Amino acid sequence: MSSGYDEQRGAVTTKPAAGGSAARSALTAPTGNLDPRQERFLGIIPADWRLDLTRWPLVRNLLRSRWSSFTLFVLTWVGFVLILMAGVWGTTVGNHSFGIVFVWIFW
Repeated sequence: MSSGYDEQRGAVTTKPAAGGSAARSALTAPTGNLDPRQERFLGIIPADWRLDLTRWPLVRNLLRSRWSSFTLFVLTWVGFVLILMAGVWGTTVGNHSFGIVFVWIFW
């Protein structure tokens, strides 16, 4: 890319390098044109493809509900407390202690 100052418009301009095309992501397959509708990820998935999860009523209601978020928070908190209790009051043998094994797995 080359850049320069356009005196008539009073702005900085950029131009693609000669013989080159616009920069592309490493995951997109070259198609020879710059039309984003024809770009593909990994050579098979169209770049403009989207999955709308809210078209299913169950998913939409779960995402809108305050209870689903609160339930997930409570379950995570209970699990965290159980792991802390196992680490504090559990056995000191490393491969028998749930707290130690859990930390090593998720480290």
